[in-house]
Amino acid sequence: MALHAANFTTTSHNKPSILEIMAQDSLDSSLYPALQKIAEFVVSSFQNKYNWPYKHHEKLLLVVNGLMQYYYLKCFDSSFSESFYGMKRVFINGQTLSESYRIFSAFCLSVLPFLNNFITQKYDLFKTQDLEGSLSSEFPDKIKRIFLKIYPFFVMMCTPIQLACYLKYMSGKQESQSPILWLLNLKLVYTESIDNVGFWIPLFRRELCWSEFFKGFLKNFTTTSLHVLAFSMQFVQCLKNVAPNFKFTSLPMIPAPTADDKSSKHTGECPICRQCWKMPAVLTVSGYVFCFTCI
Repeated sequence: MALHAANFTTTSHNKPSILEIMAQDSLDSSLYPALQKIAEFVVSSFQNKYNWPYKHHEKLLLVVNGLMQYYYLKCFDSSFSESFYGMKRVFINGQTLSESYRIFSAFCLSVLPFLNNFITQKYDLFKTQDLEGSLSSEFPDKIKRIFLKIYPFFVMMCTPIQLACYLKYMSGKQESQSPILWLLNLKLVYTESIDNVGFWIPLFRRELCWSEFFKGFLKNFTTTSLHVLAFSMQFVQCLKNVAPNFKFTSLPMIPAPTADDKSSKHTGECPICRQCWKMPAVLTVSGYVFCFTCI
């Protein structure tokens, strides 16, 4: 029984909480839009010199996102957002990922957000055309009208499916934390403590050659920079959710109070008891000196 309890404790400890799963999903959903904004800013800066990247920046973003996800799957068996929260992907039976599953997982992590963004843009375009009355009775326009009716229903059904998956995971009836992981027969578990001895200890002992130093430094610098970027993304998203139209420049400017000589008549007196100070105490907000017993 003690052995069974020990195994149960280890299994429960290695099971991520639902809050961590939801936070990881939130970061994953905000990753592609953030990368898209960065890509649009970069390509718009060089639009006059290089027109091809501006036209195909979404495809280039798809490739960059796929390579980044494959790098994390290759090194940590997890996506970028999963690695940020200290989780990794394993099979339901606990075995590590195979190379084919890493490639297919990177494909899903990069292609699915791209398709979602592409379909959403098409839906907005068709909806605008429908509101303007530019859709005719021809067959292609009929397909567009059917798509306008089906797509909102599809989006509405995705939320209950994800919620049902969360509830099954919380109740212990399912080990996979999302429908995609369930289809791939995978689950998320905590990663073991990452050991950086392979870089830092030889570095301080001066046992690294220049090639190993640059390789380890580039790897640690890239990983740390991406994690800082992820934290900044979540901070900005949280700020937008709390105050969508918040601007520092829109805060009211409070004028400074006008100076007067009223307090000069009561120099050396407590403003409350109007007696000479007993154990003087200064309030840092106003600068007035009171008796300690009065305040």
